[in-house]
Amino acid sequence: MAFLKVFAQGEERTVFLGDDPVMLGRAKECDILLNDLKASREHAVIEPYGDGQWRVRDLGSGNGTKVNGRKVQRQLLEPEDVVQIGDARVLFAAEAAAVVAPAAQERTRRRAQAARK
Repeated sequence: MAFLKVFAQGEERTVFLGDDPVMLGRAKECDILLNDLKASREHAVIEPYGDGQWRVRDLGSGNGTKVNGRKVQRQLLEPEDVVQIGDARVLFAAEAAAVVAPAAQERTRRRAQAARK
């Protein structure tokens, strides 16, 4: 099962992904509420795409959505990708990421630390 590690407002939380899209933004209706003026009310969605894949899609936000530092409109997500919305960072992970070689575990740890900043 894929999941997200959300680093926002000085907090860290884990959100497990099911079959439904997950909306991120400032609106109370969002699945991941971002209390950040740099985020639009309905900023982006992380949604299932194809067979077992996930993608992030910007919803016409004013400040844009970045994946690994690059502004995107839509992007397939790979394990360890970091989605940035305003000051919030969201690390995408998959179940398989938990069972990886030590070098990959270290890379994941470094990316999670970078996402916290």
